[in-house]
Amino acid sequence: MKKTSDPRGFTLLELVVVLALLGIFTSVLTLRVTDVFSDGDLRLASRMIIGRISALRGEAVYSRTEQALGLSIGRNTLYEIDPVQSDPAAAEGIYIGEEKTAGEAPLPQGVRLEDVILPPRGKIQEGEVRIRFFANGRIEKSLIHLRNEADAVYTLEINPLTGLVKVHDRYVEQKTVQ
Repeated sequence: MKKTSDPRGFTLLELVVVLALLGIFTSVLTLRVTDVFSDGDLRLASRMIIGRISALRGEAVYSRTEQALGLSIGRNTLYEIDPVQSDPAAAEGIYIGEEKTAGEAPLPQGVRLEDVILPPRGKIQEGEVRIRFFANGRIEKSLIHLRNEADAVYTLEINPLTGLVKVHDRYVEQKTVQ
């Protein structure tokens, strides 16, 4: 009897080569994806803040009560502040101690709040900052600066009348706020 080899199937060498190629492809793809996310996603952070601004402006108009967005520069978080605020420092928009917050959300990893400019109070680089949303739909004029680990900077410029947020891919100073 003569043995015939079955031409169907793979040799061990072929399987090892395919698995090695898949491993190399996966490692290269993983390195590139982690490089993108490890520097901090400024676009995602901008969308988070813009979404919260839009929601708070809508809530202020709908409920006819003043609302406020809190930004913690040290903790890199944003949150809603209870509209009834009796703290005298709250009127100035600067918080030194802890306070009750609602819906505190951290910014994406690798993104930090650089500073917030609130004319006429000026540049605030530490602590807690409050941006007010008035019942008539107006918002305090403000600039929010975000920086990631790759030293890229985004500036969020809030239009006080329309509530629209313009995103600049550079650091914009106070003098350019209209």
